[in-house]
Formats: sequence, C-alpha cells, structure tokens
Amino acid sequence: MLGAFQTPELITGLEQGLEPDPQLALWSPSLSPDGLTLFFAAGVNGGDELIATATRQELGLAFSPAAPVSSVNSQGQDGTPLLSGDGLSLYFFSTREGGLGSRDVWRAARTAMGVDFSTPTLVAGVNGPDDDHLPWLSPDELTMLWATNRPGGVGGFDIWIARRAFRSDGFSNIAPLNGVNDAATEGRAVLSRDELTMYFTSERPGGMGSLDLWLATRSTREDAFSVLTNLANLNSSGLDQDPSLSADERELMFSSDRDGRMRLWRSVRVCE
Repeated sequence: MLGAFQTPELITGLEQGLEPDPQLALWSPSLSPDGLTLFFAAGVNGGDELIATATRQELGLAFSPAAPVSSVNSQGQDGTPLLSGDGLSLYFFSTREGGLGSRDVWRAARTAMGVDFSTPTLVAGVNGPDDDHLPWLSPDELTMLWATNRPGGVGGFDIWIARRAFRSDGFSNIAPLNGVNDAATEGRAVLSRDELTMYFTSERPGGMGSLDLWLATRSTREDAFSVLTNLANLNSSGLDQDPSLSADERELMFSSDRDGRMRLWRSVRVCE
C-alpha cells in the first residue's frame, strides 16, 4: 500500500546541458513509463520555451544534464511534454504556425524508442481559437485532460476532459471536468491509473500561495470529483504547479519557485 508523499527535494543537474542562464526556468516535468527518462519545458533566450529531456540509469539516481528535443521544438513556444504509455507519442502544447489558437495541443510520433520524433501534428478535436495547453493523457491515450480558457467554463482557465474510442480517432465529448473547476485559474491536471484520484494546479482560495497543488478524489469514474484537498506538505508560499505522477504512482514531480527560481522538484512516497 502506498503511503503519503514525503518532503519535496530539488532535482539538480538538469541545467548543465542547456543554455547557461542564472535565471533559467524549468516547468512541467513528465516521466517516461519506466521512470528513466524525464521530459520538461525550459525557458531560454530571455523567454523562449522549448522541450528538453534527461535520463537516469536507475530509479532514485540523479538525471543526466538535459538536452533539447530538436525534432519537436519550433520557433514558437513549446511546453508541457507528456510521453505516451508505449513511449511512441509525445504530446505537448505549442504556439507554432499551423495552430487554431494562441496555444494548441500537438502530437509527435516515432516508430521506435530511441529514434527521433516525426513532424508534429495537431491533436484533432480539442483545439480551438482560445488557449489550449497543459495536456495529460491516460496510458491508453483514450482520455485527455487539458487546461483551456474557451467559453463554457467557470473561471479564466479550467480543466476540460475529452475521450475517444481509438487512438486513431479525434477526441470528442468535450466538456469541463465536473467538480474541480473554480472561478480562479486551474492548471495542469493528472489522474491516477484508476482515474479516481487527481492531482492538479489551482489558484483557488485556501492554498498557501498564488498557485498550489491540490488533490481531488471520487468513488467511480462516472462520478464527479467531490473531495478537494490542498497538499500543504508539498506546497510553499511561492508558485507550485505542473504536477506529474510516475507510472507506479510513487513519485510526484512538479515545478516551483520556492527557492527563488522556477525549477523542478520531486516527492516520493514509501510503501506501507
């Protein structure tokens, strides 16, 4: 049985492979299913955002210096990468040309692990003229959560959900996610494997800073989320956002500026 998440620790060494910049900001971490490859977004060149990756030899060890994912990055902003369960698709948001709004959700595919991703394409069914970003997909890629400020929500940015029957389909049945959205801003959200627990970012009252990590639960997949809890042991008085859960659900990564600069942090929980 999994216990509580422990005190967060800073993930170090990633910046060494990127552009030297004392103000380099890191966001939106996401682990590969085996937990050995980390994807994230980095702010470089005075504000440009690109997708980078780093690896480690074993769980619990330090990551290598990061490198940009050149086959995916564009002249626009590219961020919040999410590797699919089979490791062959990378989902992310981008402001590149060819989108429908300022930010859109894109997908890049590859034929095998270790090879470059192909030219990204728009994810069908979820993008519109407003901002669509911060995507999360279930391991089977049939359920997607993302944050958008399109009409129909209750706040500036809300968490929306979409489903599809097959990975080759476009998404449909798009709607705000019941039980979690507030008049305040909501950000990245991720579900547990059974989809009964959700970790998400929110600016709602009751937190410790302007953006905090929150937990929501429900009894069945058909229910609305109804129990919302501020994760006080993980949050700080600064910005705490972009949660990402490892496949074994023992490691929670997120971004935070608690030490004066936006960097990546991790919390691990032990088995009870």
